[in-house]
Amino acid sequence: MTVAVKEKKEINVKKGRSSEAASMTAARKRRMVLPEYQVFRKENAFEIRAYLPGVGVGNLDVNAEDEWLKIRGVADDPAPEGFNKVYSEFTDTDYEIGFRIPPTVNREGVKAALANGVLTITLPKQEEHARRTIEVNAV
Repeated sequence: MTVAVKEKKEINVKKGRSSEAASMTAARKRRMVLPEYQVFRKENAFEIRAYLPGVGVGNLDVNAEDEWLKIRGVADDPAPEGFNKVYSEFTDTDYEIGFRIPPTVNREGVKAALANGVLTITLPKQEEHARRTIEVNAV
């Protein structure tokens, strides 16, 4: 699937499990979910918001590899210390999604923050070279 950002296709989305995530999910009887997300654009940056309920910072992996930004998160429902879980309607969930990022993104300036189950990733665009008119002299 490609996320079209108005005029151009700038950020592509990779949906589906990596083979590593699929084997981990099968071994643990977990549910694999593609998180809901939104992509925003302004003049100097993109912003991605991924909704990852139940995922804490310690169970979240965000990395940029080649032209991909990959997000993986784990939402667990552990029993309180000293207790055994008797019943739960909460399903342990693995989230995974990847975004192909355009070459105009300044990878060194990418920032991420997690608050209330919403991961916000800001991808600043590189400074574009200013257009310059070159004067041509007659010889």
